[in-house]
Amino acid sequence: MSPDRPVNGVNYEEVTAFIAALNARNDGYTYRLPTEAEWEYAARAETTGVYYGPLDDIAWYGGNSGKQIQPVGRKQPNAWGLYDAIGNALEWCQDWWSAWFYESGVEADPQGPEVGSYKILRSSGAHSEASNTRTSYRWGFPPSLNGGDFGVRLVRSKKNP
Repeated sequence: MSPDRPVNGVNYEEVTAFIAALNARNDGYTYRLPTEAEWEYAARAETTGVYYGPLDDIAWYGGNSGKQIQPVGRKQPNAWGLYDAIGNALEWCQDWWSAWFYESGVEADPQGPEVGSYKILRSSGAHSEASNTRTSYRWGFPPSLNGGDFGVRLVRSKKNP
């Protein structure tokens, strides 16, 4: 890993252990993984299309990354200033995988199943095909699996006094 690149090569279990250590610091914040719905909302930044700009301008993927994780901040951010909202590294979410997640009919902040065998990864990675590099692409993998471009983007909330 390099300080200018996203965290990558981590599994869900390692990420949750890291989050527990962050929260044990008691620094005035609470850290957690986003839900799948929160992840998509932030990545889309109120856009409705497949991309928020031309793919090569906004994302690192197999067609332009040399199949290597790239430094953060070299592509255009989304409307809310998030870099690499798609591409570069897949990002773990707290939800369990369900193939029918969006068919539940819940429109506001839907939650994944309470249990499962696979955890959600969103986005796409430096090895991904262009067709998989979009905000709506979903992956489900065992929590113990390390992928070379499996990463993390945390949610940080200020603790109430």
